Amino acid sequence: MVKRCIAMKLVFITIMGMFVGCSHWKYHADLYDNAGEWINEEFRNQNPVGLAGDKLFPIDRTFTVNNQEEYSRIFAQDVDELAVDFETQMLVVYTFIDTYRRDNRILGMDVMDDTLKITYKMEEYLIPVFDACIPYQRWFVIIMNKLDINSVVFEKKR
Repeated sequence: MVKRCIAMKLVFITIMGMFVGCSHWKYHADLYDNAGEWINEEFRNQNPVGLAGDKLFPIDRTFTVNNQEEYSRIFAQDVDELAVDFETQMLVVYTFIDTYRRDNRILGMDVMDDTLKITYKMEEYLIPVFDACIPYQRWFVIIMNKLDINSVVFEKKR
């Protein structure tokens, strides 16, 4: 009886820990972390990041997509994975310079003062892997519940 009680408490603590640590579930957010091929070429060319030739551009750019018109301006075509109901959902598009092609995942999302903060982390390996690549412009797309926000901030956790 005592062992069963202890086991039940451990299961409960584990489940509660998952909900506390995964605030992106609250927003029903899905991250597509290598979405460059979905982006319209003209839009991509108008929104460079980092250093291109002798010109310096912002280190990152973020866009919120709340309607079909914005969607059509950013995306090359309708993307099956992004079947968005703009009545209840929105997209966040984030682009930056990266030197890895590893998968990323959302660690947390919080709204404070009309700003959505999205914390993400790159996949780690147990042993050192020297897999860096030439810097490239990476695109994240997040589909999530619609929010009334003015800006989005991304933070990468190490």
